[in-house]
Amino acid sequence: MLDSIVICIHNVASPQRLIDLAKVVFGLGDMNVLVASRITGMAAQTGVPEVMRYAYKLRKSFLVFPSLQDAIDLLKPDEVLLLVPEGFPEAESLNSRTTQATQDKRLLLVISGSEDGFTRADLGLGDAVYLPGVKEFLPSVALVAIALWILRQSLRQPRRDLF
Repeated sequence: MLDSIVICIHNVASPQRLIDLAKVVFGLGDMNVLVASRITGMAAQTGVPEVMRYAYKLRKSFLVFPSLQDAIDLLKPDEVLLLVPEGFPEAESLNSRTTQATQDKRLLLVISGSEDGFTRADLGLGDAVYLPGVKEFLPSVALVAIALWILRQSLRQPRRDLF
């Protein structure tokens, strides 16, 4: 169901944030790939090896890129969505961007791993989307959990055997 959507955490320095995010993404079951771009500090030294080991045990993929542009160039998604707080200029609701047509597209959903959010250059690489009701930057792990729940609900196929 969510196999056409790839989560990318961008600009992360905390190894624990990276590890927790991997546990949420892979723990939901449908996600097979996690991408990280612009990893710095201890996240690069201790977080990346830990997430690689965790992904390998689960038979999942963990890809690391030096920049968000590199991730986009190599993965070639149909759409790049950057998660921002509600009220952000020119941002659309994540709900409105994910419809049944999304299942035929490859989406790269980018979450900021930094408390500062995205730079202007980052925002120029995709379309800004927000989670309804989230008016501030929440920790990236919480944002991913909420976003994946919304995506799961919006892409859910109605069960015909119930009627």
